[in-house]
Amino acid sequence: MQRSLVPLVGLAFLGASARALIIDDFTSGPYSNSIQAGTVIASQTGTMVGGERDTMMRVTDNPFGFDFEVVINDGLAAISNDVSVDSLFGLDYDGIGEETGGEEFVRGPGLGGLDLSAYDRIRFAFLENDQDLQLTVQFRTFTRGMSFGTFTVPASHTPFTFDVFFEGLDRRGQGADFSQIERITLFFDGLPSADFALQDIQTVPEPATLTALAVAVGLLAARRRKR
Repeated sequence: MQRSLVPLVGLAFLGASARALIIDDFTSGPYSNSIQAGTVIASQTGTMVGGERDTMMRVTDNPFGFDFEVVINDGLAAISNDVSVDSLFGLDYDGIGEETGGEEFVRGPGLGGLDLSAYDRIRFAFLENDQDLQLTVQFRTFTRGMSFGTFTVPASHTPFTFDVFFEGLDRRGQGADFSQIERITLFFDGLPSADFALQDIQTVPEPATLTALAVAVGLLAARRRKR
C-alpha cells in the first residue's frame, strides 16, 4: 500500500496541473447594454478569473444610427451589431477595484501573479461567428512587459474553438512571465453588422501533459493488476 503512495501523489499533482483553467464562462456577472455611439466601459463581478470582468463597448461607425448590443448571461456572451454598425468589444481581467466609465480600460490591482506556466494556449469557445473577426490577445506582467498578438477568427455558423498559443505571441519589453500574469485583455473587432457569441474562455495545457497523465493512469493500473 505504501509503495502506491508516491505514484498516487504524483498522479494527483499532474491531474490538477493538466486541467483547463476557466478565465470566464459567463455564468456570473450578467450584463446587458445597447448603444449607438461612443464608448461605454463597465464592470461585473463574479466567478471569472480575478473576480471581476471589465467590458468595453465602442461604436466606430454607425451611418444609420442603429444598435450595438451586448448581452452576457447564462453561460453566453452575445455580441450583435445591427445593419452597418461597426464596433469594438473588449474584455479585461485584472482584479477588483479599478475605475470605469472612461474611454479606455484602466489598469487594476492585478491578478495576484496568476500562474499559467502549466498551459500553452488560450482557447475561445464560440457558439457562432457570422463574419471573420480580428481578435487581439494581451497578457501582462506589470514588472516585465506584455505578450500580445492579433489573429483572424474565421466565420462559422456552428460551434467551434479557436486557440491562441502563448509561444507565438509578440513581446513588448521582456514580454509577460506566464508564471506571474497580472492582466489579461481581449479585443474583438468585427466587420460592420458582425454578430458572434462566446460560450467560455479558458487556458488549456499542452497535449503532451494530457498524454503523460493518460500514460501515468495506465502504468498505475498495470502495477495494480500485477499484485
